[in-house]
Formats: sequence, structure tokens, C-alpha cells
Amino acid sequence: MEKDLVASNGLFADILNRKYLVGMFKCEKHGEVKCEYYVDKYGQTVWGECPECAKEHDAELEEKERLAEIEKQKAKWLESNIKEKFFDMTFDSYEVLNDSLKLALEKVKAIADGCNRSLLLLGDNGLGKTMLASLALMKRGGYIYKMYEIITQIKSSYKANSTVDEMDILKKLSNCPLLVIDEVGKQFGSDSEKNWLSYIIDERYECNRPTILICNLKRKRDCTEEEVSNGLYIEHYLGRDSVSRLVECADIVNVTGDDYRRKIALTEQTV
Repeated sequence: MEKDLVASNGLFADILNRKYLVGMFKCEKHGEVKCEYYVDKYGQTVWGECPECAKEHDAELEEKERLAEIEKQKAKWLESNIKEKFFDMTFDSYEVLNDSLKLALEKVKAIADGCNRSLLLLGDNGLGKTMLASLALMKRGGYIYKMYEIITQIKSSYKANSTVDEMDILKKLSNCPLLVIDEVGKQFGSDSEKNWLSYIIDERYECNRPTILICNLKRKRDCTEEEVSNGLYIEHYLGRDSVSRLVECADIVNVTGDDYRRKIALTEQTV
């Protein structure tokens, strides 16, 4: 042990006493380069690493770390249930064609930047509502689920072999930084579904956590008599308590315009 210690101390002393010089070194890859070297105790020249090789090595490590971070981020987004098609998009990718789209963009960006006021996005398919909400979620963290997916999760928790119960799921949805519920209005509108939504919305309100609800239906006051008689309005699926809470704590934006996805499909067909 003492011999090892003496040898170690001698090695450190040798390293500390080295006199580094700079000379021209012939790198197999980069040719003649200026490089540090020293002369050891046997009179042999010991060259350091080629500085150009060192730069490339550092760049490779940085790139690996960058790619690893991207994969880590993508895994987190997948866990949030965000679709991969949104991963490379930003708010600049959203095409603002009218005032309603501009307002929707402003409200969602505010939530992404930390605003805790909830948002109800109403409007037809293909207007980018899910895209906007997903972009906010990518920045803020949380979950996005279709209403059908939430119902399915809760009903699955009733199975004998389930490892979670109904309250576990409701707490998960109530406690995340941002919750996006898509396709509200495509469920049956049962009392149980309304109670689940009411619980989630109320819990998130009490804890000052934002919620984005996305629906293709209109408010009852904006519907025709036929639409009302057929239950084709948002209040029919949310329930009175949820509507009351949302009126108090949420902005409501009616998004209008042409179906953006259909527009893209028609453009691709003509190219």
C-alpha cells in the first residue's frame, strides 16, 4: 500500500512538473496542426490530442446529448398522450386566417406561458383546436385525453384485476399542471359522465389549475330549436355545475373558418 502511495505521489509530481510546449503535429485526419506536447523523463516526445479532433469529439458529445434530450422530451410528450405529428410544430405553425383563430391562438399561448384561466374552444373539425392545445401542453406539461378515453379509463378501473380505482384516475386528471379534454360532446351525456367532468373541473378550479375543453358543439343560446331538441349543445354534455364553473373561470372562444385539414388534403391532390 505504501509503495502504491509513493508511486502515485511520484506520478502526480511528474504531471505537475511537466512543461508543455506547442509544436506542429501531423494528424492523420487534419494534417499539420499546432498541438501541445511535453518531453517525458526518458526524453521521449509525448503529443497531446489534436485540437481539431478534440473539437469534433466535443461536438459529437454535444450532439448526442442534444438528441438524447430530444428523445427524453418526446417520451414525456407521449406519456402526456400528445400525438407525434405535433412534436415538430410551434405556435408559428398555426395559420391565422380570421379573428376567431387569432383569439384562440392568443388564449392558448397565454395558458402555455403560465396563465391559469381555463379555456373552452368551440367550433367545427379541422380548425387546429387540438393542435393549439397540444402545443400548450408540450410547454406546460400535463395530459390530453378525448372524453371517450377518460370514460374508458374510469370504467376499466372497475375490473377486478385493475391496479387503479376511479378516484386514482380523477386525482391524476385533477392534479396535473394542464389538462386538455378533447371531443367533449361525443360521449353519451350520462349523469355519471357529467359527475366525473364536474369533479375534475371543480377540483382544478379550486387548485387554480387551467383546463382546456375542446368541443365541436355550440352553446345552447347559439343553437336552433332543432339542435336544442336533439341535445346538440355543449351544456347537455357538461352538466349545469360544470357550465356554471366554466362561465366563472374560463374564456369561451367560438373558432370558425374552413376545415384546415380538408384544405391541405385538396391542395396535396392538386399538386
